[in-house]
Amino acid sequence: MENIPSKEKVKEAFEKKDKTGEGKLTFGEIKEIIEQFSSEEQQKDPTFGKTCKMVCNMADVNGDKMIAFGEIVPLMFGDSLEPENAMKGAFRAYDTNGDGYLKQKGTS
Repeated sequence: MENIPSKEKVKEAFEKKDKTGEGKLTFGEIKEIIEQFSSEEQQKDPTFGKTCKMVCNMADVNGDKMIAFGEIVPLMFGDSLEPENAMKGAFRAYDTNGDGYLKQKGTS
């Protein structure tokens, strides 16, 4: 994202997307928020979708395939994660097929 929005702007976008009031969004909804705050050039980058998926996998610290606002904030704003959650996020970034295993192909 070219111009990082404020936490308040992200929270506002998050709450607007959260139509169920659960406080969680799908990966697709998070991607839409990332697109909202990204430049057209960034969105046209061929790796944009893959990067969004990686961000979502890293943010999803509990593995429920849903993102709570508190899960995405540390990644977007550099707030520190608990060490265990940071490790889980890093693992999920490389677990490209979500099977819980790392393949040598995906780590090189």
